[in-house]
Amino acid sequence: MNLRERCPDMDRAAAALILDLKRQGLRDETLVVRGGEFGHAGSRSGTGRDHNPYGFTMWVAGGGFKGGLAYGNTDEFGFKSA
Repeated sequence: MNLRERCPDMDRAAAALILDLKRQGLRDETLVVRGGEFGHAGSRSGTGRDHNPYGFTMWVAGGGFKGGLAYGNTDEFGFKSA
């Protein structure tokens, strides 16, 4: 199974967790962090960049963070921070 096949399951799980925290009144005091250093799964077959310690994605939810913000960026290839 590759990254594109796994992402929808992870997205649904993350959404369910955040909604459950909201229903219980715990969302604003609970910080949820998700991230990884893979640019694309399957890179051994030449379709991605494998592990990348110079440019990767993390996201946070809850914990009082304001939603809809993005910090930082990478070069045009997504290899390292610009």
